[in-house]
Amino acid sequence: MPAKIRVLSDSVINQIAAGEIIENPASLIKELIENSLDAGSSKIQVDVHGGGHLFIQVIDDGCGMGRDDAILCFERHATSKISQFIDLSSLVSMGFRGEALASIGAVSKLELETAEQGTIGTKVICNGGKILRADPFSRTPGTTIRVSDLFYNVPARKKFQKSASQSTADIVKMLIRVSLAHREVSFTLNSNGKELISTSQKSEKRIEEVLGKEFLTDTKEIFWEKEGYKIRGVIGSPLNVRSNRLQEYLLINKRPVVSHLVERAIQSGFGTRIGSKDYPVFVLWMEVPPDMLDVNVHPQKIFVRFCEEEKMHHFVKTAIEESFYVEAKKIILPRFEMPEPAPAPCFVETTVEYQPSFELDKERLIQEEIEVIGFFEDVAIVKIPPPFFSEERLVFVDMAKLNSKVQFQRILGRLKEGKGGEMEQLLFPEVLKVSKNDEEVIIKHEDLLNKIGIGIRPFGKETFMIEALSPLYSLDKVRKVIDLLLIEFHKEFSLESVIKIVVNFSPPKILSKQDLKYLLLEALKMDEPFYAPNGKLIMASFDREEFFGKK
Repeated sequence: MPAKIRVLSDSVINQIAAGEIIENPASLIKELIENSLDAGSSKIQVDVHGGGHLFIQVIDDGCGMGRDDAILCFERHATSKISQFIDLSSLVSMGFRGEALASIGAVSKLELETAEQGTIGTKVICNGGKILRADPFSRTPGTTIRVSDLFYNVPARKKFQKSASQSTADIVKMLIRVSLAHREVSFTLNSNGKELISTSQKSEKRIEEVLGKEFLTDTKEIFWEKEGYKIRGVIGSPLNVRSNRLQEYLLINKRPVVSHLVERAIQSGFGTRIGSKDYPVFVLWMEVPPDMLDVNVHPQKIFVRFCEEEKMHHFVKTAIEESFYVEAKKIILPRFEMPEPAPAPCFVETTVEYQPSFELDKERLIQEEIEVIGFFEDVAIVKIPPPFFSEERLVFVDMAKLNSKVQFQRILGRLKEGKGGEMEQLLFPEVLKVSKNDEEVIIKHEDLLNKIGIGIRPFGKETFMIEALSPLYSLDKVRKVIDLLLIEFHKEFSLESVIKIVVNFSPPKILSKQDLKYLLLEALKMDEPFYAPNGKLIMASFDREEFFGKK
C-alpha cells in the first residue's frame, strides 16, 4: 500500500506558519514594525488602504540590508537575531524566529526596497512565497515593504477577516501599544490618505500624544526598583477605574504584552480600594532581566512567562501598594486650603500623618462650626464654614464611608499598640470547617483574628468555633470575611490590608447628628481625610454657584 504520510511542500509549510503569525493586517504590521525597530529605526511610517486588506506599506530609516540579506530574509527561520538555542534565554531584540517575512510573502504580493549606508539598494518582488525578481535599486538607507492582496491565495483565511473599519481600529490599537513601548521612535499611521497617529520623539509626551490628555486625568506616577526589576509609569486612582481592561497598557522590556500574573498583582496591590470587577487604567513600563523572561510563549509574542512568578507578583503588588503611601497631596475637593507638601521620595515605608495647617478647637467645632442640616438615606448634608474651606460650603457626606474611615484608623491604632477591640459572646457559636492548609494558617494567626474582633478557637480536626464577634461584623457575613482574610494570610500581607477587609463588611450604622459631628472631626485630623480605605470619596462640597450658576 502507498505511504499515507507525506512531507509538506515549502509553500504549504509557509502558509501554515502564516496562519499562526499573520492573523490579520494588524499582526502583519506589528511584525514589520518589529523588524524596523531591530534595524535601529528612529522614524517609522505606516500607510494602509482598505484596513490593510488592499495595501500596506511600512517605511523606516533603519540600517537596511545588502542584496544577499534582502533575498535570504524570505527564507524560513532566516534571522540575524540568534544563532543558537541558548540565545533565546537572553533576547533583547523584538523579532528572533525569522518567520515573519517568509510568512507574509507566502500569503500576499510583496515588494521590498532596502539599502545600507553608502551602498546601492536592492528591490525584491515576491508573490505567494516565490521570489520573482531581485534588482539593483537606488534609495536612501532604510527599508520599505509594500504588501498587497493579503491572503489572496488563502481564501479560507480571507473569508473570516474583519471589515475594513474594524481592521483599521485594530491597527490603531496595535500601533498605540507599540509606540508606547518605544517612546524614542517617531511613528506615523495613515489610513486611506488620512493621518490617524503622529508622534514626536519626545518620550515624555508619548502618553498624551497617543492616548490624549484626558487619559492622564486622576492618575499618578509610580516608580519602583528592586533586584534588577524596574517598574515605572502612570496608574489611575481608585476613583479612575473601568469595567474592562481596554485602558491597561503593559510594556515589558519594550514589548507590548499581556500578563495575567501582572494584572492579578496590580489588582492585589489595589486591594479593597476597588471592587473585584473594577479595572484601573495604567501605562506601565517594566524592565526584567532577559534571562528571567520567556517571550517565546506565543507565535505573535503577545504573552510572556516569568521564571520567578511569585517574586514578580510580589514585586508588582508592592509597587502598587507603596504608591498609596506617598506624602499627601493637595485635596481635590474644591477650594479646600492645604499647603503643598515638601518634595519627598515617591515611596516611603509608612504612611505619612496629615497635619492640618490650623489648630482644631474640638469643642468649638462640635458646638458651633459644623452644622448638620439633614439626612437623605445614607447621605448627610452638612454645612462646614472656614477655616476648612475658603468660604462656607455645603458638604454631602457618605456616612458609611466616613464610618469605615474612622473605624479603620481606630483599629489600626489599637493593633499597633498590641490591643484588641470589644467582642460580644454569641448565643449560638458558629462552627467553621476549613481545609488542612487553612487550618494551619488560622492557628498561626489566631491571635490577630481575636484582636480584630473574631473570637475563634480550635474545635477538632480542621474545625474551629467562632464564639464571639465585634459589633463591626454582621454574623451572616463573617464567613465571607474569613475567606478573604485567608487569601491575605496565605501571602505576604499588612495590617492595613487586613483592616480594609474588616471595615468593608461592617454593618450599616445609623448616625445621630452628634455622632456625625464627632466622626467628621476625627476624620478631618487624619491623613487624606476625604478618602475611605477603599479609595472612594467620602465627601463632596458645593457652593451656591455650583448649584444654580452665577447670578
